[in-house]
Amino acid sequence: MRMEWYEWKSPFEADENDYQAQENEQGLAYSKAFLRILEREFNLWTVHTNFYIDDSISQCIELTEGVETLDIISPYRARVGIGRLFDAEKVQVSVRRNVQKIINRKNKKRESFLEQMNRFVEEYDNKKRDES
Repeated sequence: MRMEWYEWKSPFEADENDYQAQENEQGLAYSKAFLRILEREFNLWTVHTNFYIDDSISQCIELTEGVETLDIISPYRARVGIGRLFDAEKVQVSVRRNVQKIINRKNKKRESFLEQMNRFVEEYDNKKRDES
């Protein structure tokens, strides 16, 4: 499991006096000035992952102490706002630790399911052999 954190950079180059709307990839219109305010008011980070950010992962991130905002950008990338009164590096470590726990649980469930399926197939094969 890998998570890499980068300070969030606005997708638009803008100055504070530019109030023209811009369209992002999803077709949503944002004021460039609003994006500048967003950058100043929130301690925003982009986190890149090598695992799918599903509902359980996003909920885990959101519930981590110090996480103020979460926007899923793609299945493997999110924008995370960390509260100004929190140490960003410590919050990032906590997010990583919490997400690792979720992934470990998922892996255990997957392994348990595969073990059950293997036992079933083995029992089925034995039964078929005994009938022959």
